[in-house]
Amino acid sequence: MKFLYHADEKDSIEDYDKEYYDRYGMEHVSRLEGFTSEVIRTGKPILVHNRKYFRKDGKMNLKPLGTPSKVWLGVPLKLKNAVSGVLAVQSYSNAKLYGDKEKKILIAVAGQIALAIDHKKSAELQKRNEEIRKTLFSIANAVNITLNLEALYRFIHITLSRVMDLPNFYIALYDKEKALVKFPYVVDEKDFSDQSEFVFDVRNLKVFSLTWMVIKTRKRLLINKKKIMQLCRKKRKQLRGTVPEVWFGVPLQVRNEVIGVMCAQSYSESFRFNEKDLEVLLSVSDQVAIAIDRKRADEEAKKRAERLMVINRIGNAAAKAHNLEKLMEAIYDEINLIFKPGSFFIAFLDSATNELEFRFLIDENKKWPLKRCPLGNGYSSKVIREKKPLIIRNYLEERNNLPRPIKLTTQTKAQSWIGVPLEFEDQIIGLVNIQSYQAHAWNEEDIQLFFTITDQIAGSIAKARLYEVVQQELNERKKAEEENKKLESQLRQAQKMEAIGTLAGGIAHDFNNVLYPIIGFTEMTMDLVPEESLAKKNLDEILIASDRAKSLVQQILTFSRQQEYNPQSLRVQPILKEALKLMRSSMPTTISIIQKIDETCGPVLSDPSQIHQIVMNLCTNAYHAMKTQGGILEVKLSEIDIPPGQAEKYGSLYPGFYLSLTVRDTGHGIDPLIMERIFDPYFTT
Repeated sequence: MKFLYHADEKDSIEDYDKEYYDRYGMEHVSRLEGFTSEVIRTGKPILVHNRKYFRKDGKMNLKPLGTPSKVWLGVPLKLKNAVSGVLAVQSYSNAKLYGDKEKKILIAVAGQIALAIDHKKSAELQKRNEEIRKTLFSIANAVNITLNLEALYRFIHITLSRVMDLPNFYIALYDKEKALVKFPYVVDEKDFSDQSEFVFDVRNLKVFSLTWMVIKTRKRLLINKKKIMQLCRKKRKQLRGTVPEVWFGVPLQVRNEVIGVMCAQSYSESFRFNEKDLEVLLSVSDQVAIAIDRKRADEEAKKRAERLMVINRIGNAAAKAHNLEKLMEAIYDEINLIFKPGSFFIAFLDSATNELEFRFLIDENKKWPLKRCPLGNGYSSKVIREKKPLIIRNYLEERNNLPRPIKLTTQTKAQSWIGVPLEFEDQIIGLVNIQSYQAHAWNEEDIQLFFTITDQIAGSIAKARLYEVVQQELNERKKAEEENKKLESQLRQAQKMEAIGTLAGGIAHDFNNVLYPIIGFTEMTMDLVPEESLAKKNLDEILIASDRAKSLVQQILTFSRQQEYNPQSLRVQPILKEALKLMRSSMPTTISIIQKIDETCGPVLSDPSQIHQIVMNLCTNAYHAMKTQGGILEVKLSEIDIPPGQAEKYGSLYPGFYLSLTVRDTGHGIDPLIMERIFDPYFTT
């Protein structure tokens, strides 16, 4: 019974409907208490005054809906002697407003009203049947126009929503072989907010499920919240999710087998759905079931074809690939297409260290670096030790019989886990693994396919590893040969430098013999000329130049190891300034000299003549690079602190304070071909 039209000073039609459903639910009208239901049952008018709830014969007490009234009058709406409804009036203020006269008037018009309503209902029914026919056609055609099952489910929901209001709708599928119920499509205001596919095992069902009730009984069901709670108490189980105000579902059957359930529910209105809605859903359920079954068969055929292609592609990749890393990437790409694992790895057994090397590891689309773990009691170790696959379909149900898993990446526990050993020439070389964070992620056909792929790739992976080892040995041998060549080159260079040093030492001694008389005669002549004369100044310059030549000879002797290097504590600033003063006098004005000499720099332990010679050589090279076009010569002296941990950047230096001498010019630079030789003694361009 549903209140279709209502005009009332006190109560709304929604209040009536809600009170009616809350009190009586889906009870048959013959079991209801109330004036309206009494009129329907008896097919006779009722006139009640003063709200005493008695008929005039005083034999029946009735419980009305809504606010108590002073008078209530109701007459049946009949068509061909069949009661189709009730026409009723009432007053909250005047008990004498309605009497026998008004009753006769209502009886007189009730027939015409019943006829008019019947005509209107017939027209609406015809229109609705036409919509249902279109819906059936659309659903039948949806198999051909939708891309996949998910699109088909969405299309079914949208199409049915044209016939009835379905804000909360879902399709559940039943796998009889596995005793699993899956919910591949759910649109719900309260539950399933994460949109992940929910699965439950009917053999271990700890909650009350209306969906399973429809599957088990193979019957349609329309039930309100009151009845749901009664069933929950009776079965001593809670309903999974939020309890709706009203729920209805119909079984989806193909070839007399239940393949699933199509359901709708409302959380706000207990009167939203009725038997007519249930009939509509039932009328399209067969077509929906056929469409889903056909689409599943099409996708299964497509899936098998894709799997054969994957096996062929993996076989081709395995035959062609010699690079182990590229081979593992190709294997993962193909496995990911079919199995969509949350985690995947290929691990190798290192027999020498008794460790597992997780060479290729991807978790939630992220590639992780190589990891090594000792062979212990985890899943992977169990596969290696027992030399047979390990299959976990539902971790929560099987965990008591499983070893403790090893955490390689995230803290999330895999609910489905398949590990297969890699065997080559009767030896276990490692394992391949796929994991999912959902239970029952793969069926038996998936598992057998994974076995097939693993058998196919085992030999290729073993050969690629062997190729990698051989390639590594060849690279190491090549590196050793290059190192030997380098050492031989260094030895030849050392021998050459030794010969050059011997030659330089001899020349230096001869040059010293030439310098001694120059210095001696210059000093004697200086005693013979006046102090302020030009000759005296010229002799001073000859003596200074001779001293520099003497220092140069000492450097040559040091290089040839015929004279020891004698460092002393000195300040570098005056040596730099003297060298730059000499350079300024010999450079053209087109070259600018910029001095950035930090006067606060401390002393260093060095040879002053060598410092002077370094600056003169660097500045001379800079002058030669800029003498044509001109430019800027910048000399900078500063103090730097090399902290621990960064000393290796500067070669063999230890942490501490050092002086940094920088000579920079704007010339053409050094040819890269000779860059390696710039520190060779006596090398020049």
